[in-house]
Amino acid sequence: MGSVVWTEPALGDVREIIEFIAKDSRRYALKLADRIVTACRDLAKQPRSGGRVPEFDTDSLREIIVRTA
Repeated sequence: MGSVVWTEPALGDVREIIEFIAKDSRRYALKLADRIVTACRDLAKQPRSGGRVPEFDTDSLREIIVRTA
């Protein structure tokens, strides 16, 4: 099993996104936050399930896309 390491800028981005969505719908903001947490747990369980980060030439960095709908 792998691990997911968040950078401070990434955490700040997620907070801003959730706060922005919460202005219109607290319910949908919480749903998105839950999807993000679940996706990170899944990625930790299966580290190669995420896509390689194109900006870096390493197999140890992965990214996942979490959609709002």
